[in-house]
Amino acid sequence: MEMYDGDSVVINVRWADGSPDSWEPEEVMHLDSAQMLLNFWRRQGGRHKATGLREHRVLRVLKSKESRTDKDSRLYQCQWIGLPASDDYTTWLSLDEVTDIALGQWLEFVTGLDDIFG
Repeated sequence: MEMYDGDSVVINVRWADGSPDSWEPEEVMHLDSAQMLLNFWRRQGGRHKATGLREHRVLRVLKSKESRTDKDSRLYQCQWIGLPASDDYTTWLSLDEVTDIALGQWLEFVTGLDDIFG
């Protein structure tokens, strides 16, 4: 495992089919094989312990709902890279918060398109 960009992780993957080992971005692994990635972090004692990272990045926006306190605004449930999609590990963010830290993921959610930024 190595770090890049200060808050991103790449993991050296040994493929079961005998393909050459390769370095894969954590985000891609999470989208393609979530259980494998989550099991990897569990074996490492957790993502935070293994990486020392205090901040997480949004993997995807899962759903939205009307705000209880402001009926004119919505909240967006965000899943974080390296963490499960269960309610215990996701966070509800305001539109301003989610577009500030995860504009691409929010656009993918509202448009229904994947990989907007390439």
